[in-house]
Amino acid sequence: MLAPHSRGIITFDETRISKDSILELQNYSHVFVVFVFHLNSNDKKLNKNGQFKGKISPPSLGGKKVGVFSTRTPHRPNPIGFSLCRLDKIIINNKKKGNNNKDNKTTFQLLLSGLDLVDGTPIIDIKPYVPHYDCVGYEYNKQQKNNNTDDVRVPQWVDSGLQKRRSVTFLPEATQFLQDLTTTSSSKSPPLKFYGAHTPWKDTSSEQAVEYIKQCILELLSVDVRSAWQTRKARDGKFQAERSSRVKEWKGEGGTDKKDTVDQNNSNFCTQQIDNLLVQYTIEEPGSAYHEKEVDERSIGSGAEDIVVVHYISLI
Repeated sequence: MLAPHSRGIITFDETRISKDSILELQNYSHVFVVFVFHLNSNDKKLNKNGQFKGKISPPSLGGKKVGVFSTRTPHRPNPIGFSLCRLDKIIINNKKKGNNNKDNKTTFQLLLSGLDLVDGTPIIDIKPYVPHYDCVGYEYNKQQKNNNTDDVRVPQWVDSGLQKRRSVTFLPEATQFLQDLTTTSSSKSPPLKFYGAHTPWKDTSSEQAVEYIKQCILELLSVDVRSAWQTRKARDGKFQAERSSRVKEWKGEGGTDKKDTVDQNNSNFCTQQIDNLLVQYTIEEPGSAYHEKEVDERSIGSGAEDIVVVHYISLI
């Protein structure tokens, strides 16, 4: 759970899955979500022998390649992923259309946090998280807290890489926009779908919602899971949320209006869609005006030492 403040909703197809399927699920705090990387393009990158690409360049290795099965890359022979999420709430809605019970409809959803899926991701399965056997050495370590035996090991580049977080700086315009959200929130047209007092999560106040969404932005942008090649693309501003259907629809409905404070024509901006927000940011390399921290020379080139600068945020 690299971004614990991220939120999402899983909606079940009630024509194929009954409400009984989630009986007692509310007694678990976390669930595994098994899904399909439906935007994976790996099947178009076969080698001359018709094989899937066997090596990839993970972050923190500065371009060095390792086997695909020793990583958590989405570009896999079978594009199946899983995400450990916190189960915040289960919502069940009984919709009555008439006196005939056959016309009645029951919809149910899971409210989750800490997930790392994009909008529209197909869900294959949901499994409860049980630490007694999902956490390796759980019972042993609980009883042998002073035992130095390592039951679990990972490569050094994984251990050190996941501990690194890129610094994220919010410019005044971005911070002011988030603060202004507290004055525009209403029960009739709440600006955010997943954050706020009028969402299913029922945050205690608009101020709390703004703090949560800011933490979510910070968590998502601080984690660098890109290869060295992708890091170079990010530094050039070539990661664009405009490819998503929601952003395309928004821009078609006037999202590029001059009244917007966002500089839509700046090709050096990367963009990230979070909830109903479009975040515009740049990636600054070590040595830039924003970069003041000491740099580990071994990480140069990997992107782990870069600075993320959030310039603008706008509503989609």
